[in-house]
Amino acid sequence: MVQTIPSGCVHLVFHRGENLNIQSKGLQPKNFIRGQFSTYGSLISEGNIDMIAVIFHPLGLNPFVRCSMSELYNHYINVEDLEDIELNDLKRNISVEPAVETCIRLIERFFMQRLVDADCNYQRTQHAIRQIINQPQIDVNNKRFENGKRGGRPKSEDKPKGNQNETKEKSKNNQNETKDEPNVNVNDNVYTENTTNVVSKKDAAKAATLKRKEEFYQTLVPFVGKYGREMIRAFFEYWSELNKPGTKMRCEMQKTWEVNLRLATWAKNEKPQYGKSDTGVVLHDNSQSKYDEKLW
Repeated sequence: MVQTIPSGCVHLVFHRGENLNIQSKGLQPKNFIRGQFSTYGSLISEGNIDMIAVIFHPLGLNPFVRCSMSELYNHYINVEDLEDIELNDLKRNISVEPAVETCIRLIERFFMQRLVDADCNYQRTQHAIRQIINQPQIDVNNKRFENGKRGGRPKSEDKPKGNQNETKEKSKNNQNETKDEPNVNVNDNVYTENTTNVVSKKDAAKAATLKRKEEFYQTLVPFVGKYGREMIRAFFEYWSELNKPGTKMRCEMQKTWEVNLRLATWAKNEKPQYGKSDTGVVLHDNSQSKYDEKLW
């Protein structure tokens, strides 16, 4: 029996031999993702143990797996339950490949491809890390000096104590005049810069969501002949509804998703309302725009 201590890391594990046994919980899945755990555990090994494990720092798995890291917390998630075609292909290839070195190359190739396809600003992250490495210490005194030149509080210790009161009285007389303008400018600059960053991030997130929405639309086109345009349109409008931030569609917030199965269930529930063809549909407005493929 082996005791495991929570380290805050996330594990991607492929069992090529016998599965490990979790005390009081049964066998581990054959191939799984182990999220961050908050408690210790006990593992029991029996038989031929042959496994390959990839360990990630917190959130390190995020670019490679299409699921929320919060869903993995204190859970073992079977790879098959993720419905990730490429990840399941990797699992099958590893299970039949006898050479460990080849398995490692397959895993590395999978990760590299996911990094290429991921929509993340890694150049910005790399630049930030390089700045931290090259300049680990920040000169606080210099920062205070620079801030003081922008209209910050003047240093009282620069003046002799004998005439400190007189100096303060003079500075207070015109303090409002000298401080108001630079403070307003600094605040305006900071506000404008931060607002621009926030707006640009929101626009980028909305653009990415609209792109995924269009891709979701295209996946439904092949089913028009089977279920009819009216049902497909209703299905699309329901499952493509966005959340309040506009970053996810309703279908993306489901734990599992297969279009053909969802359509079959939808057709079963809505059978009296939707037919399987468009025969007999009357267009009261027969303008050319009504025949646009995207309007259905």
